[in-house]
Amino acid sequence: MRVMGGRALIVAAAAFLAVAAYLRYANPSSSNAASKTAPVMMRGGVVPVLLGSWKYVQGTYSFKENGSYDVHFDYMRPAGPGQPDKHVVGDDKGSWSADNQYVYFKSGLNHVLRDKFKLSADGSELQLFPKFVKVPEVLRRLKDKKTEPIRH
Repeated sequence: MRVMGGRALIVAAAAFLAVAAYLRYANPSSSNAASKTAPVMMRGGVVPVLLGSWKYVQGTYSFKENGSYDVHFDYMRPAGPGQPDKHVVGDDKGSWSADNQYVYFKSGLNHVLRDKFKLSADGSELQLFPKFVKVPEVLRRLKDKKTEPIRH
């Protein structure tokens, strides 16, 4: 058996720590990550000014009075050079609530997300600011589940 020198031991330890950090990041449900990161908790309640259907670039949101939401998305994800774009379609259902600063989403997979929000003065536009996103997601109020906007 060969014994490592000081420098090789340091390099091996650094590589081990890098792999462990990656695995913790890639699998946030691991016990170490869970103990260091407080989960987002649902707060607030159903806010009447947010009720209804909203259109955004990639699909639609529907906020319901019973505290449930539906999201439908349908968009083309750009691919790298020489590769075709990918058509992405899907749905998510769960519960929602809001306070004076955040909208909380609890997905069907029981993940809770918290987005800052800003509602326009006339209530026709809702901006969501997901964590780590520089540009807000802009939603426009729909008259109903069809894609007819409210006329003011």
